[in-house]
Amino acid sequence: AVVSTQSTGEHCNDEQRLMVIDKVGPDLVKISKNMHGTRAVQKMIEFLTTPEQIALVKKALAYSVVPLIQDLNGNHVVQRCLNKLSPADNQFIYDSVSQEGHCIEVATHRHGCCVLQRCIDHASDTQKLQLIGEIISNALVLVQDPYGNYVVQYVLDLPFPGLPSRLAKQFLGHIPILSTQKFSSNVIEKCLNVADVPTRALLIQVR
Repeated sequence: AVVSTQSTGEHCNDEQRLMVIDKVGPDLVKISKNMHGTRAVQKMIEFLTTPEQIALVKKALAYSVVPLIQDLNGNHVVQRCLNKLSPADNQFIYDSVSQEGHCIEVATHRHGCCVLQRCIDHASDTQKLQLIGEIISNALVLVQDPYGNYVVQYVLDLPFPGLPSRLAKQFLGHIPILSTQKFSSNVIEKCLNVADVPTRALLIQVR
């Protein structure tokens, strides 16, 4: 399957490519996690040309997005989807990451925290807000994690008005502890730097 997947690229017409994707579809997640297979699948994604081909790949990957993101090899396949497919075609990735519990699972993972940032980079504004909402809801847990804190800091740099204020509200009542912890203290410091004056005053007041 790996060899035939690799040969789908430049040398197939649309119909042949569709047949190959259909054939390897049930094994696509397993192939994506393989050291050699991941390169083949990434190559295949690069050469997707029709809605039918894209639909088959989405169907094959849709229920394994989080395990793929957390996998050493599989995360590159998800990132190739983000790079190559349109935001609309990548909605299955955003829906998976935004599901209850999945945001923390992804953001606190060493591969996941990077992929989540790439998800934000490639998202439409609506998808960005979908992810940001989940990250803010889970911010109190994320800021105390060695990987999750970077995701929150990344969100603080986004050009959406009121983000520092929304995040700061999640921290109220916990500022003294968060200010002294190794990972969260970086986020609190950044919050103070980028927040508006009322939010900054609120954070300092409860310290």
